[in-house]
Amino acid sequence: MLTSPTTRNLTRLSGLCLSGMVLGSAMLAATGCGSSGRAPRPIERPVITRDVPPALQGTIGSMSTLRNAEPSIVAGYGIVIGLKDTGSTPERVDVAETVRRNLDKAGVSATSQHFKGTRYEGMTPEQIINDKSTSLVVVIASIPPGIPDGETFDVFVSTLPGSSTLSLEGGQLLDTDLRLGRAAVFQALQPKLLGVAAGAVYVNPFVSDGTLRSDGSGRTGRVLGGGRATEPLAIQLMLDNPDYLRARAFEQSINARFPRSTFDRQPAARGKNDSLVELHVPFAYRDRAAEFVYLVQHMQPDTAGATEYAQRYIRTLKEQPGLAVSMSWCLEAVGPAALPQIRTMYDYGEHLPRMAALRAGARLGDLSTVPHLIDVSENAIVSSRLEAIDLLGQLSDDPRIDWQLRELASSSELGTRISAYEALCDRAERDRTRQLIEMTQDLAYQSEPRAYLNSIKARARRSIPPGNAQGVSRKVIAGKFLLDRVPFGEPLVYVSQTNEPRVTVFGDGNLIEAGAFATVWDDRVMFRTSASGDQMRVFYEAPAKPGEFAQKVDFDAPMDIDGFISMLARPARSVHSIDALNMSYSEVVAILSATERAGMLTAAFATEEDRFASELLRAAQSDASLTRAATSDELRKMNEEQRVLEQGLSGASKVPTPGEMKRSRTYVVPIKGEIE
Repeated sequence: MLTSPTTRNLTRLSGLCLSGMVLGSAMLAATGCGSSGRAPRPIERPVITRDVPPALQGTIGSMSTLRNAEPSIVAGYGIVIGLKDTGSTPERVDVAETVRRNLDKAGVSATSQHFKGTRYEGMTPEQIINDKSTSLVVVIASIPPGIPDGETFDVFVSTLPGSSTLSLEGGQLLDTDLRLGRAAVFQALQPKLLGVAAGAVYVNPFVSDGTLRSDGSGRTGRVLGGGRATEPLAIQLMLDNPDYLRARAFEQSINARFPRSTFDRQPAARGKNDSLVELHVPFAYRDRAAEFVYLVQHMQPDTAGATEYAQRYIRTLKEQPGLAVSMSWCLEAVGPAALPQIRTMYDYGEHLPRMAALRAGARLGDLSTVPHLIDVSENAIVSSRLEAIDLLGQLSDDPRIDWQLRELASSSELGTRISAYEALCDRAERDRTRQLIEMTQDLAYQSEPRAYLNSIKARARRSIPPGNAQGVSRKVIAGKFLLDRVPFGEPLVYVSQTNEPRVTVFGDGNLIEAGAFATVWDDRVMFRTSASGDQMRVFYEAPAKPGEFAQKVDFDAPMDIDGFISMLARPARSVHSIDALNMSYSEVVAILSATERAGMLTAAFATEEDRFASELLRAAQSDASLTRAATSDELRKMNEEQRVLEQGLSGASKVPTPGEMKRSRTYVVPIKGEIE
C-alpha cells in the first residue's frame, strides 16, 4: 500500500479536528458580528501533503486514503447435517432458535421437499436440529476487499464451545448468512449481510505432527470455496484535500485505464463528491481485486503524460533499485504505452530492476518477455523462479511457454513443480473456455453475458479433456473433488487444502505396487494387492452405531490410480453389492497418505502445506547464499534498498508483488495443527 492506514487516518482526523475548530470560530465570529453586515470569512482547511519518494509524487495513492480496503471478517451460526451420528443436541437455546428460524425462512418443514429421499425427509426444523447426525456450528470467514458479488472464498467451521459433537467429518453445511463481526443470534442487532456459506466440510485428516488421525475426530473444518459474496463493501478513495476537479480526474483516468466491458455492471470508478471516489472491481479482476487496487494507487491522474511517466519510472529503477516493486506497479498502471520503455530493461544487469520490468511487461501481455522469463525460471533464486512461472502462465498462446512449463512440472523441487502444474492448468482452462464459447450458442450471451461467461468458465474449470497443448487433464470425482493428471516427472500425489478440493497425480503408468498391504484407522480399512499386480482386495468396517453391529464388507477394486481414487469417493452402485466406499474428500486424502506410507502407493505424497514449506526453505537457502557471496559494500547497498523497500511510502509495509499476493491468498491459514 502506498501509505500507512493508521498514519493516514490520524492525519485526516487531525485535519477534521482542525477544520472543526476553524468552523466553530467562524460561526462565533458570524454570530458576534451579525449587525455589521459583513460576510463570514471562508473556512480554510489545512492542505495535506504527503512525504513520498519523488517518483511516486502525484500518484492517486499519494493523494488519497483507502476505505474498505482491508478484508472483512464475517461470521454466522449454522448447522452441519449428514454426520455419521457424531453430532449432538444443541447446548445453546438461543443459537438453536436462530438456526430454526433460518430453516423456517428457507422453507424447511415436515412436508417440504428439501430433504426428500434422505434421513431428514418428514422432519421439522426442531427435529433436524436435535438429531444426532447434525451439529450447530459457528462459521467464520475473511472476505477479500473489493470482491465482486458471486465470487467464492473459503470458510472456517467449528462446533460451539461445550458442544458434545465428536466430529464434523462427512458433514454438509447448510446455507448460513455471514455478517460483519461476530456471529449474532436472532435477538441481537443484525450487522450488514456480506455473504452466505454452504457445502461439504473438509476436516483436516492430520494432527499437528503430520500423522493421521486414528479416531475420526475433528470438531473444526473448512468448506473449501464454500463462501459466496452477496453484498460486498465498495472500496472507496477519500481525497486528502477535497477538490471536485481532482476527484473528476481520478474518475476519468481510472475508467480510461480500466474501460467498462460487456461483463461489467458499472464503471471501475464513480465520483460521489469532491472528497469521495467509489471503486468497483472490473470483471477481469474479479478474483484478484487487491491487484486492481494497487494499480489504481500507482496511477497518475494525468493520462496525457504516459511516455514521460514511463521514462521517470525507468530512471528510478536504475537509480533506486530498492523501489523496484513500486516502479513495476507504476509501469503497469501506465498501460501499454509504457512498453517501449519497459522493453529496454529486459536484459538489464541488475536483478531487481530487470525483474520489475519483466513483471510489468508480462502483465501487460508483452510476448517478448517469454525468452527472458524462461531464463529466470531456470537460473534465478527460487522466489524469482516461481514468479517467472506464474507470469509465463498468464501470457497468451506461445508454444515455447507450454514446453517450458511441462519441463518444469518434472522438476525435483516441489514448489517449482506445483507452480508449473498450476500455470499449465490455468492455460488449459483458458483454451477450454474458448473452445466452449465457440461450441455454444450466443443467445445466453446476448441476454446475460456475465452469467453466461461465468457458467462457461465454471465448466472449463471442472473438465479439461486430455490431448491439449499443455498435456494436463481434469475430471470431477463423485461431485466431491477434482482429479488432475500431470503425466510428467516422477510419481507424486499432491492434494490441495484451500480454495477447491483437488487431488493431483503426477507421472505416468500404474502407481500401485503389486503384493502390497496397507491399513488405515486401526484396521477399519485394509487394502491388499495381488503379487501379479492385477487385483486389489478391499476390506472395510464402517463405524459402529450405538447398539448395532458394525457393517463389514470386502470387494475387488481397480488397480489403476484413477480407478482407485474414484472407488474411494463414489457411492456403491447397489446397496446389495458394495463396490465403493463413498468417502469424503478428507477421508480420501487420509487414505492416499496412509497407502503411500505403507508402500502400496509408489508415489511421493505431498500437501499444499508441504509445498509452501518447501518454497520457504528454498527461499531462505537462496537468500543465505546470496548474502554470503556479497561484499561488505554490496551488503550495505542491499540493506539500504531493503529498508527503503520495506518502508514504502510514509512508513507503509512492504509493497507486495502480484505473485506474493497470489501466494498470500492461497496460504491464509496453514491447516495442520488447527486448534480444536
